[in-house]
Amino acid sequence: MSATVTATPSAVEPTSNEKAVAWATDHMNVAASGANSPAEPGLMVAAESDKGALFVWETADARLCHGVAFMPGMTTVACSSRPDSPPVEGKPRLVPLVRMMATGWNVVFGAERETVESVTCNGRSLQVRDVGVVASGRRTVHAIEFPDLTVGKVSVQVRRGTRVVTEYLELVSAIAYAALPFGQFDGEGTGVGGNAWTQTGPYQPDLAAAFRQVQERSLAEDDHGFGGRTVEELWCDSDWAEYIFTGGTCTVLDFPEMIDATDRNDGPFMRPLTDSEVRAWAPGGRPTYEDWDKALDTGRLEFPDRGRGNCTVLYRDGWPDLIGYWGVTSD
Repeated sequence: MSATVTATPSAVEPTSNEKAVAWATDHMNVAASGANSPAEPGLMVAAESDKGALFVWETADARLCHGVAFMPGMTTVACSSRPDSPPVEGKPRLVPLVRMMATGWNVVFGAERETVESVTCNGRSLQVRDVGVVASGRRTVHAIEFPDLTVGKVSVQVRRGTRVVTEYLELVSAIAYAALPFGQFDGEGTGVGGNAWTQTGPYQPDLAAAFRQVQERSLAEDDHGFGGRTVEELWCDSDWAEYIFTGGTCTVLDFPEMIDATDRNDGPFMRPLTDSEVRAWAPGGRPTYEDWDKALDTGRLEFPDRGRGNCTVLYRDGWPDLIGYWGVTSD
């Protein structure tokens, strides 16, 4: 008589994150009750840690919800008041869905009529979590995470048929940015703004390139204790963001990028003046350094609100000579 002994594989011990997500799922299914209960496919994990998870889901009446469950017993649930909100549009686009502090600074976004291929922050690749599908299959949901509050934009490479194009996603909404606790300001010429500052840099026809050049020069002159990194790398560092938003450098380094002159985004960006804005204090449209300096001193040219900057080309003998930058710190 012989016997065969078969080894039974031992069960794989769940990781701390897996245990936390299982705990969070149980608690969120209790918290998201009644009309806010998740419809199929149920709770979708957008972010996780060893303390809990961030979820998104749709209700039976097509309302989008999100919730957080953290040990030892904290849960929150928030749902849209209307079905299909935000509505799916007829053209390809990215749409922010959730921007909050949960397992880090979590940004959940949807893609409509296009496929997300990658996300980068100033050239650095970010991990993208494919969360699921909502809106009857018309919107895919994705998530990215930063260790701490991070502002600015990320580049999202999306595929539309045979083409790959780049879109940009704001990491903090304009309303949320305005509400951030950056403190009260007492700076010159700012109303309720922070410290007002001015700076000049070399002229280039490409204003964005000129802005980056003067940023690099400013960083080389003073790295503010953040040596060994480029401007792009700094703006992916939450410690740098905290440094800027709790004091700043009073230079062009206080902004991650330059936006278009017609863009009224509330974020911490450098914005060139439009031609009409320049002519309001320099009727000829070609201000000299002296014109610019006097306009700021007399208040004919105002400083922007806190956490913002402006710039314009300055002329000498009718030809572009410098670019003047001015702004107000966030705190």
